[in-house]
Amino acid sequence: MAIQVTDLVDLLNSTTAKYTRDTFEDLSLPLQSYVMIPQILRKNMESEPGGTSLKFDLMTGTNLNASAVGFFYKRDIAAVDNSIQGDVPWSRYQNHYAMETGEVELNARYPEKIVSLKSMRRAGCIGDLVKIVETDGWGNSSSALKIKGVRHWIVKSTASAPALTANLPTGYTSIAGIIPSTANNWMNHAGAFTTISEDDGIAKMRKTAFLCDFRNPVKKYVSEIASSQPDRGWYMGYDIAADIEKYLKTQNEQLGNEADPFRGKGKVSGVSVYAVPHLDDDSDDPMYLIDWSKLYAKRVGDKEWLGENSKQHPDYPTTAVTDIVLPFFNLCCHNRRHLGVLSKTANNN
Repeated sequence: MAIQVTDLVDLLNSTTAKYTRDTFEDLSLPLQSYVMIPQILRKNMESEPGGTSLKFDLMTGTNLNASAVGFFYKRDIAAVDNSIQGDVPWSRYQNHYAMETGEVELNARYPEKIVSLKSMRRAGCIGDLVKIVETDGWGNSSSALKIKGVRHWIVKSTASAPALTANLPTGYTSIAGIIPSTANNWMNHAGAFTTISEDDGIAKMRKTAFLCDFRNPVKKYVSEIASSQPDRGWYMGYDIAADIEKYLKTQNEQLGNEADPFRGKGKVSGVSVYAVPHLDDDSDDPMYLIDWSKLYAKRVGDKEWLGENSKQHPDYPTTAVTDIVLPFFNLCCHNRRHLGVLSKTANNN
């Protein structure tokens, strides 16, 4: 009896516990590591009930009414509008994979091959999402459909010393609908460096780490969220990270018998240094200081991040298609002062 496409749909939607081991080696992803999807999929990611876009409120100033007073003082009542609203469009990504009933019929005597084939198609589907979200997550796309990436939220500057910058990402007149030059403190820290040395790159990393370390005494300071993913870090291309590790090696005499003791362990001002393969092609050699509790992803509702659903293709009667859809989401930032970047030039594309 021929396999029906409805049977194939049931197979794709069900979990096959007997065959769980992949029989293929995955060589599909070109980079050694990926940052964006692990950060976006964090267990404690916030969600929104809905809305046509991601909106958030900022308090950009105090009420300016505080004063020292004596006995029997009088006061003038004044209300100050110190709020502003940010607005970020939702983005959504999808991919899909297909299987044909004939593939199942040809491997009917080898169910593990069917499961492995499904696993390979699924892995390729998810891997493609990982690649595009990594690229867009570090980028500054002008597309209304793509997420607003790191280069959108953290803007470079040619300033000789790290400081808040009102610069805008290329192609934009505002960030989240807010103009940095007209909104108090709606800026990130940025500056320029030339080399990784005690007096240049390292000194500026220390200064940027200090400038971005805000601890609000009004709101109880929330310690970094416990997670397998770092909450705060320096992110840069491999060559810059290697220069920092080389510098750290020259500053330590007790190295023992380890020739490369700081590989993946470098820190500046207590903040870990991470090499990001995607940033290797950035000629500006940026060093991003990112606090992931301030720059984070928000999604609509509480749906699973990788929503999967298999169904019969309407135009191909023997083919089942599985859609994998990331829900409406975007990267969002409420406090850009916690974010910084040092770079050799200031190309903000």
